[in-house]
Amino acid sequence: MGDESKSGAATAQPKELDAILKGVDMSDEMRSHACACARAAFQEHTVEKNIAEYIKKEFDAKYGHSWHCIVGRNFVKTELGQAQPRLS
Repeated sequence: MGDESKSGAATAQPKELDAILKGVDMSDEMRSHACACARAAFQEHTVEKNIAEYIKKEFDAKYGHSWHCIVGRNFVKTELGQAQPRLS
């Protein structure tokens, strides 16, 4: 039961998704499962909220409750640390 458009127009086939994992603290098995869940979620859904919900439910079922999943675009990583010296 995916997110399908209400128009009867044909949709393009989704391209193969590549996962980029950064700063992961998971076992190899859990990483593989996360990538497989993400691929399946993107194939079944188009709405980011529904993709996140799919992945969360998969992880809750396999690894226990309390998982959080955020799916979105244009995230920015900000690192806070020591100020860099400036020349005046």
